Amino acid sequence: MKKPKIKFEDLRKEYDEMLRQTQHYVKWRKAKVDENICRLLLQRHPNADPNMTVRELVAGAELVEIIQEAETMAEAFIKSVIEEKVRELYRRLVTATATEPPATKQ
Repeated sequence: MKKPKIKFEDLRKEYDEMLRQTQHYVKWRKAKVDENICRLLLQRHPNADPNMTVRELVAGAELVEIIQEAETMAEAFIKSVIEEKVRELYRRLVTATATEPPATKQ
């Protein structure tokens, strides 16, 4: 019997879909977006008064731009982590199937 061929792209899609359906993903994504918003605000306004609110610091249009950029950054980061984890899993699966002894007939 022929072993099924493990395809990296199929594994990546499956892992990505599985992760996105978990509550952990929602929390992780929100935390990355919040972190990126803070990073972008600090980069754009390094000398801002620490007592100011975000709404006092930036105009609505700039805030929308910052949020969109933060979301894009978060998605890119998450995709890179998923890619890394899938590559690791793929290597282990390929190695495991390559080193399995041939099946014996009984």
